[in-house]
Amino acid sequence: MTMGFKYQLLSCRQPQELLLVTLNHLHEVRKMVRVVADQAQAAACAAHPNLLPRARTSTPHPHT
Repeated sequence: MTMGFKYQLLSCRQPQELLLVTLNHLHEVRKMVRVVADQAQAAACAAHPNLLPRARTSTPHPHT
């Protein structure tokens, strides 16, 4: 993705093209972040029921 973005920037002939390439890049990054955030939330929700029973039955760790 980085090399493609660099190539697109170097290929720009007018300032308007630079703006469009940058906006397109930011749009794609937002989509990727959204997907990763959704995956992280799903993983946290899936792990939550498994963590509560363990937390209730475990003994506290003594501080040294």
